[in-house]
Amino acid sequence: VIRAGFLDGREGFLLAVSNGEGTYYRYLKLLLLTEKDKAGRPR
Repeated sequence: VIRAGFLDGREGFLLAVSNGEGTYYRYLKLLLLTEKDKAGRPR
């Protein structure tokens, strides 16, 4: 049901977009933390 939420009409579409946005920001934060960690290490 959650994977094909966009098939449930407007409510399902909004749920799918919201989940996608949350995933995007989660990975963006992970990327930024990883880049910050790499920059702080001496070579």
